[in-house]
Amino acid sequence: MKLTIEPYHQNNYPLGGILIQGNQPHKWLSEIQAMGLLLENIIAYPIPATTPNSVWGCFLMVNLEKYKVDIRLNTFVQVINQVLYLPEKTTLYPSLSKHDIDKLFLDKPAILHPAFGLVELSEPINWFELVISPTQKATHCRRPADAVFIPKRISSFQIMPTSVEETLQQLEEKIFPQQKNFEDQPLNVFEKTKLLLYKQLFDKKAKITETESADYQEKPLFSLFKSVLNIFSKKESEITESMKEDFASLEKRNQKYLDKLLEMFQNNLEEALKYAIPLDEGTSRGSNSIRGADFSMRWSNFSLFGNNDSSVGGSTFFDNDGYFKLQKEYAEAAQKLIQQKQYHKAAFIFMKLLKNPFQAAKTLEDGGLYKDAASIYLKYVKDKNKAAICYEKGNMTVDAIELYKELNQNEKVGDLYVSINRQKEGFVYYQKVVDEYKNSYQYVKASLLYKNKMFDVESGQALLLDGWRNQRDAFNCLNNYLNNIHQDSTRWQELVSVYKEDVSPQNHDIFLNVLKYEFERDGEFSEGIRDMAYEVITKQLKTNPSVVSELRTYNKKDKQLVKDTMRYKLNVVK
Repeated sequence: MKLTIEPYHQNNYPLGGILIQGNQPHKWLSEIQAMGLLLENIIAYPIPATTPNSVWGCFLMVNLEKYKVDIRLNTFVQVINQVLYLPEKTTLYPSLSKHDIDKLFLDKPAILHPAFGLVELSEPINWFELVISPTQKATHCRRPADAVFIPKRISSFQIMPTSVEETLQQLEEKIFPQQKNFEDQPLNVFEKTKLLLYKQLFDKKAKITETESADYQEKPLFSLFKSVLNIFSKKESEITESMKEDFASLEKRNQKYLDKLLEMFQNNLEEALKYAIPLDEGTSRGSNSIRGADFSMRWSNFSLFGNNDSSVGGSTFFDNDGYFKLQKEYAEAAQKLIQQKQYHKAAFIFMKLLKNPFQAAKTLEDGGLYKDAASIYLKYVKDKNKAAICYEKGNMTVDAIELYKELNQNEKVGDLYVSINRQKEGFVYYQKVVDEYKNSYQYVKASLLYKNKMFDVESGQALLLDGWRNQRDAFNCLNNYLNNIHQDSTRWQELVSVYKEDVSPQNHDIFLNVLKYEFERDGEFSEGIRDMAYEVITKQLKTNPSVVSELRTYNKKDKQLVKDTMRYKLNVVK
């Protein structure tokens, strides 16, 4: 990324200092005194010139909101995030976020100026040592080492990301506390089987109040079971009641785990996530559920990928109500973590628990974790366009370029190449876009790309003339062609040339519409344009009498002309 400053019509940032040009310290002091500033109220830095062992001037860091200063012939300086200083009435291009500036300059102030480049403000001036002559001592002069070459400008700024696989592996290695289980014993295999059998034989009637005891109704399958039971025992009613009580006990123990998990989500969110159950094919719901989900501490860490869940413990069954309660709790927990800016943990919930990789990637993207978001978009969402956007936002330009190439977004590829000072490669892809526009006869779009991005106005003008001659969006092509000529005399000459060589009965009416726009410029050639329009109108009168109405465009103050044109058209009709 090329970091430059460009002229701007006003100050775009707060003022943060004053710049004094000159290489003599006693003149700096004179200017400071003339501006009414006290040395104790300012911090001054020397500014080196572009040649070794020379000084360009002096920068005064002063609170201009507190002190109203007449800066005389000196210049104001703007400040960005109290770190980067720019001359007045300029703007930074490209603009950087606070995070980018902090990362680039490491909280060390610097000044960027076209006269001397980028200078770190490392050591302020000690006026006492500078003004008062020290006691002279005999010294031995030594030749300084050769200066280190410092580029005059930054051509590009990029972040080189690791591969998708390395990124995912790094996310896996975010280790959290070791695994542990709930103290309560879950259902064992035998109890789980009994619970499943009871769900086939009985149907639990919903309670009206919390104090009301549960009522279990017998399902049709239980009739067959009783007929078999009567063969072996005459205590059918006692056995039935015992089964219902056992069913209620097992359900209560089973439900206790869900209740405890929901309670943990309210009291200790991070701890609850370690026991969380993914809501996918491994979690059963409904009254006739067969499959279950292990219920113990499942996550040793909050990494987003890989198989880090545990299979220790029994199983739990969810009815629809329990399933949706847990789903709601996960969603609310994710939103709470997003508000706390814990984007990785929120993404963990979307990715692992709610099985929503797109929302996980979007959460990371919204949190500025572009590299991680791009990895999920690529591997799990299969969305190269979203991944490319993340790479672009994160200044991982080379990776973004490769994805945009695969997506055939050639203009975007060109833009990114140019942004990293690889103009030659960028123009190759711009030319591909131009060729596509030409093949689809979109001459105006092709010319704008030539003009605005390839800085080749001549080729753009040639395309617009081709569009006019081939009658492909002819009006816009000729209108844009003339608008691109800023000098009135040159534009008039081109208009005359087009009229003589490229105007025919097939495009008379379009050319007349172009003349309207040229006439409204009210330039020195308005009379010539009016005469040209009269000729075009006269040539069309025999085949198109209504064209006489166009005369009003060139004679708006002539009220009699309206009556004359109406009279002419009536006579033609008669």
